Amino acid sequence: MDTFTLSTPITNIAVTQYDGFDFNSYCRIGDDHLAAGPNGIFTVGRCDDFNGTDIDSYFTFLKTDFGSLNMKRLRRLYMSYFTTGTLTLRVTVDDNQYRDFLMPPVQTGNKQHIISENLTRDLKGGHFTFKIGNKDGCYFAINRIDVVVNKLTNKPRGVAI
Repeated sequence: MDTFTLSTPITNIAVTQYDGFDFNSYCRIGDDHLAAGPNGIFTVGRCDDFNGTDIDSYFTFLKTDFGSLNMKRLRRLYMSYFTTGTLTLRVTVDDNQYRDFLMPPVQTGNKQHIISENLTRDLKGGHFTFKIGNKDGCYFAINRIDVVVNKLTNKPRGVAI
């Protein structure tokens, strides 16, 4: 059985999903975080790898039409983030075409960094999804993402107004 865990700290309500761990209960005793399952009780915590294997991490935003039925093109993305390595950004349009972008490592110590990324003009559609992930298991934190959208005059086919 494939299991997954959702973790929601009450301090910032940032939901994290873990999969591939066969645990059915968790607790904290002092500074130790414990997880229990059919194979016993384990101490768990933040680490940079899992038995020498990089930890792949990503999150996906909900699909958006940016509040308009019109067709749209994405022009520019602004992102405030920190990372120890390279991030990937996948922009998917109407569930059938996508483009991948590489976001460079931040060279400003442990501070958030703001980048401005031109997005390709051939990404045109009604609904967009954004997926951000790490490469080679690098650590990252995203603070803010803004997207500049050009609303076109035409509406997608099959939309009744």
